[in-house]
Amino acid sequence: MTTATLPSRRTTTLPCSTDPEQWYDPDREQAAKTGCTTCPARDTCLLLALQTDEPWGVWGGFTTVERARIAAGRTARPCHHCRLPCVPRRAQHASCDRCADQRTGRNRDEEVEAVAQLAADGHTDPEIAARLGWKVWEVKECRRKHNIVSRYANGGGYRKQPSELAPCGTNAAYRRHKRRDEPVDEACAASERRRAADFAAKRKAERQAVAV
Repeated sequence: MTTATLPSRRTTTLPCSTDPEQWYDPDREQAAKTGCTTCPARDTCLLLALQTDEPWGVWGGFTTVERARIAAGRTARPCHHCRLPCVPRRAQHASCDRCADQRTGRNRDEEVEAVAQLAADGHTDPEIAARLGWKVWEVKECRRKHNIVSRYANGGGYRKQPSELAPCGTNAAYRRHKRRDEPVDEACAASERRRAADFAAKRKAERQAVAV
């Protein structure tokens, strides 16, 4: 493999030539990565850092951790939030490390207050998630962590309320009794026997049709 070489700074104005310290400052990584997006030597810079196993700084628009992931065979992609090139922590993720850390740092005071206010107004967890742009599990985790009470069982939206449950004497009610380890009443048991008899008759008819 041919060793990569960067263009001379005398003939090419590289973004990192004006303030090199920025490319080694962890607090200014995003600004450095933004500067790399317009650099004419970006691909060569990244290849050089990979060949020499450069342990510091932003090279070619990627941090040291991201370059290690590229060397391990991971694929680079634009971050779903800041749109800068990145290599996510996990293959199925779509955010760079910085944006992922910011998102997991949710439940700040104003966001917790918003969840509490929406829950007090009678909104279910799915409705709160839709309003805030969260996942439903994030709303549930926020309520659990900060002791925010919902007026609905399980936050609403997942389990039917008692008035909406299937009445006894149906197959759905029979399955509900069995799932909850509840006593099965005669109406539900009769419904299950009818279902089993219908299923057996259907299978018998199918076997006879195949035999013919």
